[in-house]
Amino acid sequence: MTGVMGSTSSNATFSTTYGLFVDDLGYIYVSDAGNYRVIRFPPNSTSSTIGSTIAGTGLAGYGRQGLDSSRGIFVNSDGALYIADTNNHRIQKWNSGACYGVTTAGTGYTGNSLGQLQNPSSVVVDSNGYMYISDQNNHRVLRWAPEACAGECIAGCSMTIGTRPDQLFYPFSIAFDSQGSLYVSDTSNNRVQKFAILNNTEAVLVPTAQWVTNATTVAGSPTGGSGSTSSLLSSNYGIRITNDGTLYIADRSNHRVVVVYPNSTIAGAIIGSGYGNGLTQMNSPSDVFVTSDGIYVLDSSNYRVLKLQKNGTNPTIVAGSTGVLGTTSSYNTFGASYQMFIDISGNIYVSDQSNHRVLRFPPNSSSGTNANVIAGIGSSGYGPSQLNTPYGIFVDSARTLYIADTNNHRIQRWKYNACSGTTVAGRAGQTGSALYLLQYPSSVVVDINGYIYICDKNNNRVLRWAPEACAGECTAGCSMTIGTRPDQLFYPFSVAFDSQGSLYVSDTSNNRVQKFSVFNNVCEYCIAWR
Repeated sequence: MTGVMGSTSSNATFSTTYGLFVDDLGYIYVSDAGNYRVIRFPPNSTSSTIGSTIAGTGLAGYGRQGLDSSRGIFVNSDGALYIADTNNHRIQKWNSGACYGVTTAGTGYTGNSLGQLQNPSSVVVDSNGYMYISDQNNHRVLRWAPEACAGECIAGCSMTIGTRPDQLFYPFSIAFDSQGSLYVSDTSNNRVQKFAILNNTEAVLVPTAQWVTNATTVAGSPTGGSGSTSSLLSSNYGIRITNDGTLYIADRSNHRVVVVYPNSTIAGAIIGSGYGNGLTQMNSPSDVFVTSDGIYVLDSSNYRVLKLQKNGTNPTIVAGSTGVLGTTSSYNTFGASYQMFIDISGNIYVSDQSNHRVLRFPPNSSSGTNANVIAGIGSSGYGPSQLNTPYGIFVDSARTLYIADTNNHRIQRWKYNACSGTTVAGRAGQTGSALYLLQYPSSVVVDINGYIYICDKNNNRVLRWAPEACAGECTAGCSMTIGTRPDQLFYPFSVAFDSQGSLYVSDTSNNRVQKFSVFNNVCEYCIAWR
């Protein structure tokens, strides 16, 4: 009601308010911060409609029934109400019809650790139960997994006040667009900031996603022929796909990177001027990675990583040294390597397979920069701290490293700063074609739900492995027979996903890239924000 400040004795009016939500049925929720409660009004309400108090007691409190100056609110499809309980430094979840709330994020005490909040002002929850929290007085946005004890920072992670693109100043609310980009109302900077999804990191696929059996060829020859024309490939290895559907292919035996634009199957651009060790030349490139600031190429037989502008020009060396075969005693060079990864901070990871280790080079590296050895001890073995000819690597947003430990026939997970790994798929030293075994896995991708997608190279298939599962399930190449049929693969090397959830496989010995589309009727949204 216009100009009427409500009190706890009235359910038709309210006091100081910061949060509003309208659910799918048209119910209107108001965070009545001044009266320490949340009120719900029925659909088609008017100025005189009386609402119902569905959370809070009307008095400031920190118990399960209490709220203290709550701000942002969110209601999920089950009718559960999430409340940014601002002055209690926590997120409360009130199930539909509940008499009290449950703390789902924060401790109730202010702080800036990842397990604490400081005056959170808004909350958004996705379909998988992940909470996105505007941690206002810490000047950051956190993502909090279901049942987790702490969150992870996704924006404003320096927690310093400022106007730089990576800084926030008392951010108040957040929202997402249909492409998954994060928008932050950066209140005290008087601006709205957009954080786009970083390409080629964690795919976000619902656990029920399934793919068609027969693929379509999106690059190379459907019948397996090789060549160097714009329509052919030769021993293609690593692949990456950007948000707009542009496909980048490390065309290894042609010593180039091929760029295939959406709705085409032939090269729209070629990166590399041919075989050699000049800056514009390549020698058996095996991987490519695309970020917002450039294109990275693992120029394998030149033992270096090149970085180019987005248009493929101005190459520089950002890791390794041209023609220098690294050994275990060297930290600024590496040996034979097949895959790399760039994390959200710009660190460059190289799988140094001939030295049985993984190296991490810092952002803005150049030729001669020293790396840190973050996995492996430099000699082959099957112990938890050892690797044997690792190929593929993947780093999630928590900086956990997943390694295709190829000659040990397993996938190893190394948590950040860990001294050893844990086997999460396959069995060390055991090879086979059963669903619980791998045979020379060559690459690994992990989605936000912890599902692991494995290029099981010598079994000519792709497996999906659920968290903590004892075996995988086949998603592509399930006959395990070599051939050029749409349902067959021949030593597949790497996998990637596009923004629609389609699975792309670098079908190396067939000299082609195959696309397995998602079944249309499996899920309403197979891709969400990562």
